[in-house]
Amino acid sequence: LWGKTSVDVIGRRLLDAFPGIADGEPYRAYRKALETRQAARLETVAPALDNRWIELEVRPAAHGGLVVVFRDIDNRKRAEAALRDSEERFRSMLEALPQVAFVIGPDDRAVYYNKQFRDYVGGPIGPSLDDRLMLFAADDRPRIIESRRAAMAAGAEYLVEARMLRHDGVYRWHRVQNRPMYADGRVDYWLGTAVDIDDIRHANELLERRVAERTAELESANSRLAAQIAEREAAEAQLRQAQRI
Repeated sequence: LWGKTSVDVIGRRLLDAFPGIADGEPYRAYRKALETRQAARLETVAPALDNRWIELEVRPAAHGGLVVVFRDIDNRKRAEAALRDSEERFRSMLEALPQVAFVIGPDDRAVYYNKQFRDYVGGPIGPSLDDRLMLFAADDRPRIIESRRAAMAAGAEYLVEARMLRHDGVYRWHRVQNRPMYADGRVDYWLGTAVDIDDIRHANELLERRVAERTAELESANSRLAAQIAEREAAEAQLRQAQRI
């Protein structure tokens, strides 16, 4: 691991065998343990190992000196750092979205709410499902619960439209979409978004109402026209009958 032979190391002073480690945290831990005679345990980078991460345990020996045990944890620490970077990029992307976004764990507890969500409701949001349900109109909650239940059972994406309470006390329609994200063959978390569709929904309702009104007007006009035609045909029939007489 060190790239040295036993001759390079055994019987030599530590700083002679490994020059340049005096400023490293492992060497400082050795010096402290010698002075205090107290054991120490830490995770740090080791200059003697090209700054690889190690888990280090230092214990004073019974007859002086130290017993040092270390494990190479470089791969784990770098994987953890990569995961943190990935999570930070993921959070940055969620923050950049123009709509509400959130991450829910498989136990139904929230992992993350983006700023748009917090700003919309006007404050912090609790982590539980009940905390989130309270943000929606009471009439819409059973539909949300049932959609969520069916999706979790199937491990499938679901979409539901519901009214979400804004910070000013106004309920607005949102299209809420939740997508399962898998890891190792199981749902690791749910990625959700909520898009405000209130204006579109009201515009559609207005359009439908106007279409219904126009349809009713056309049906009424057709009925009047049919009645007029029937009256005209009846009058013509009476005229022909009178002419025959």
